[in-house]
Amino acid sequence: MNNFLVNTLSSNQLIIPQPSEEDLAVLQRRLENAQRHQTEDFAEFSDMDMIQWFLYSSKHLDKTRDRTSRSTAVYKRELEQFCSYITNYAVEIGIDINEIKEGSLFKSLLPYHIRLYQEWLINNSPYVKKHPEGY
Repeated sequence: MNNFLVNTLSSNQLIIPQPSEEDLAVLQRRLENAQRHQTEDFAEFSDMDMIQWFLYSSKHLDKTRDRTSRSTAVYKRELEQFCSYITNYAVEIGIDINEIKEGSLFKSLLPYHIRLYQEWLINNSPYVKKHPEGY
């Protein structure tokens, strides 16, 4: 895992800062460079870079078609929860990552880890244990 993510998760708080326009431009250049060299799009991105790119990069030339700030806030909360749960409850969830690839949690997760997380979230997460009667 990259040090920033490790440090923030070890304190049980993941804070995802909103990147500046300059930071997003740097990420855009990295993405374009990877594509230019025909490598994996996000090979040079850290976990935090990937989160920030997903949340804050413009998806449309017409800015009015991008997601709303409310949607971004919801996605941000979901990602913060995911990162916190996947690290703090890894054993309970069944996350069996033997080696962190390239210092990245995201690059180390496999599809079955996500399925295990989803099952755990629905059946055994702290919220479910606190509210066993359901939503």
